[in-house]
Amino acid sequence: GPKSFGGRIGVLPVPYVELGGSYMTSKIKGKKVAGVAGDLTAGDYTFWGVDAAYTRGYADLRFEYFSSELDTFFSQSEAATATAAVDKTDWEAWYAQAAYQLSGITDLPILKNLEPVIRYSQFSVKGFEEFVAEGKPEDKLTVGLNYLFAPSLVWKNAISMRDFRNAGAQNSTEYHTQLAYGF
Repeated sequence: GPKSFGGRIGVLPVPYVELGGSYMTSKIKGKKVAGVAGDLTAGDYTFWGVDAAYTRGYADLRFEYFSSELDTFFSQSEAATATAAVDKTDWEAWYAQAAYQLSGITDLPILKNLEPVIRYSQFSVKGFEEFVAEGKPEDKLTVGLNYLFAPSLVWKNAISMRDFRNAGAQNSTEYHTQLAYGF
């Protein structure tokens, strides 16, 4: 199958701050791809992103942006006619998040283990219409409350309000709960 090349570089320019950048590229030429008749004669994929984090004491601020582009895929069938299998498609997304552990302001047994979190994100896609319809470009606001049993064991709870920008798409409010263990 197609091969990809990429990676991420992160730096710590000053205490408590991490800055990062990511890049990936994939070239598809004359490859057989499942679900596409014939061989693909063209179709490149590129992804890049930047991220930043500020973590000091009980505060945690994060930001990430990414952009990706999928060039038009052309399928060369056995009849030697090239047809566009997938139109050029561009994705773009970003989020900003803030969290604060209440143990920074209280010693009360139950409250000190709580961490309120707020996150705002946007997602958009342009190009291949089926992806646009399924991707539902959206704005999302998430408000959460984490409970830290230990630094590596967290119960996460959040309410997300999703505002879809496609005409006719139904906005939604979702509740999520998760038990996360890090090692």
